[in-house]
Amino acid sequence: FSPPARRFAVQFSTACSAKFRKRDGSPDTDGFFQSLQLTNNTAKPALNFTSDIFHGASFDLLNHTASSLQQIETLPEVEKLWPVSIVSAVQPNASDIMSEPLPKWDPHTLTNVDKVHKLGHRGEGVVVAIIDTGIDYLHPNLGGGFGAGFKVEGGYDLVGDDYEIGREYVPDADPLDCAGHRTHVAGIVASSHDDLPGVASDARLRIYKVFGCGGSSMEDVIAQGFIQAYEEGADIISASLGSNAGFPENILAVVASNIQAKVTFVTVAAGNSGEMG
Repeated sequence: FSPPARRFAVQFSTACSAKFRKRDGSPDTDGFFQSLQLTNNTAKPALNFTSDIFHGASFDLLNHTASSLQQIETLPEVEKLWPVSIVSAVQPNASDIMSEPLPKWDPHTLTNVDKVHKLGHRGEGVVVAIIDTGIDYLHPNLGGGFGAGFKVEGGYDLVGDDYEIGREYVPDADPLDCAGHRTHVAGIVASSHDDLPGVASDARLRIYKVFGCGGSSMEDVIAQGFIQAYEEGADIISASLGSNAGFPENILAVVASNIQAKVTFVTVAAGNSGEMG
């Protein structure tokens, strides 16, 4: 019996990283896959990570065994090896859609956001990057457009609308939401609604779409979204997503921690999986 292909990610050792640099000094991961081939493991490259935040690669390993994983872990260029888990997007629930007027209670009062607003702080000059299912940037309370001069000033679709687990990534420059969850979260952050404005209604948004319309993604492409958001100047990175994989350290956790260490604030959801965490 041969197990199906499984995705893994490696972080390269800093002691060996010179081996994986081009003549101009930029990172190059070809050397790792050449070394991997010499171990008689069959791997299909997925993503290369060539940032100062994280230097490594992800790949689909065919017919993997405990022995083959140990072979990879002992390669001199490998510092860490992790399985890459599937992450499911939070799906909107039709029963939660309301047609009644807004409730009388004000969450900004409960959270003291109203006091911050009274001091005149509404996020002006702050760039918030949101990593999830995209955004309906045509919504009037989110600026009604996309690009320079709009509230949603930039972003990227890292996977494509038709992406599902096992398919190739087809990235493009349009992070339009086809699920709704991230549009909801973007409204909490920066809506310009008169009666219930966002916490930081004057902030600018950058949206990094890491889910197709099918609703599932992988930790490695989400990590790539974090890196792109950081490199494009986000002050805050928000991801209302998670998994119940149970690994205290993985590629996504390491990337988020490394970005946080660069004094870019990172916030990630907790508890989306109920009793699973």
